Amino acid sequence: MKSKIFFIHIRKTAGTSARKALKDIFQIENECIIRSEWELKAKIPAEDRVKYLESFDFISGHFTSSYSNFINIMKSVLFIRDPVARVISAYNHIQADSTDPLHQFSIGKSLEECLETEELIEEMSNSQTRYLVGNSGYDYNELDDNARIQIAKDFLGKVDFLGLTEAFSTSISLFAIMAGKDIPDSFPVLNKKITEKGSKKSDLIGYSQLILSKNRLDLEVYEAAKEIFNERVADVLSTYAFYKSINIDPLDFDKVNDQLVSLSINDNIKSYLLASLNFYGTKVHPDIARFFYRLGVECESAGLAKQAGLNFKKAVVRNPSNEIFKKKLALYTMKNICNGK
Repeated sequence: MKSKIFFIHIRKTAGTSARKALKDIFQIENECIIRSEWELKAKIPAEDRVKYLESFDFISGHFTSSYSNFINIMKSVLFIRDPVARVISAYNHIQADSTDPLHQFSIGKSLEECLETEELIEEMSNSQTRYLVGNSGYDYNELDDNARIQIAKDFLGKVDFLGLTEAFSTSISLFAIMAGKDIPDSFPVLNKKITEKGSKKSDLIGYSQLILSKNRLDLEVYEAAKEIFNERVADVLSTYAFYKSINIDPLDFDKVNDQLVSLSINDNIKSYLLASLNFYGTKVHPDIARFFYRLGVECESAGLAKQAGLNFKKAVVRNPSNEIFKKKLALYTMKNICNGK
């Protein structure tokens, strides 16, 4: 059984905040003081590194390959972030933090120039994919893009606790429930002082396509991570115990929507969570068909076509005479996207 935790902290993915939350949740004392692959290589001889790391219960840092030695021994934690937001945050950080090893290569340079600077490539181009490939035990530079993305996606599916920076509080809550721990009362955001005065995403919107062109693999990784994350959240939220743990009565149909909306989570995830409530398909609610139709509409507005179609089908099954329900379902059936029960 994996009892130790290895937090692969990809730079600029809210890792400092996540590290504190993880320590609070798991009540960890025996923590490794080394925080990065660079520091590990500088301080610990190559032949002693594995033995050194395995002596700790909690390892957290910018490790680009070390977890590959502990895949079957330690639980992995990982946060993935929207590539555009992550690159802009990285740019702000390395420009503002004079102690950052990459700072010297960014002085006086625009974001566009940093994206083309050789010394900054690993930070500014597909950085998240590089972490996943390296910690899978492969050399990123020896692979083609197809192999890189396949290895990265395979790794994501094996991560014990996978979070999204854009859904930070939901991610931490998910980790706590999956581990059988209490959900934290608050979710403080740390380490913002260095970057808060830098350029905002809205200020650099014109660079979005350029950033994405340099981070195509990270975009694929991000989309794959969102899918895995949504599935895991849905699985957890489909249990009665989880609803009770966040003070939501799973049989209170009049209030459940308002209560879910009040949670600090991304709108797409809210809709997905609502769509996952399969146990609402009982007869305890007098108008369950209308309820499923409403869930379908919410998923449709969020761009979650498959989940929308599934809920429209449930509405029709429970009220086959409603023409509005049937028209909606027919639309999704024609598109071949509704294959559920």
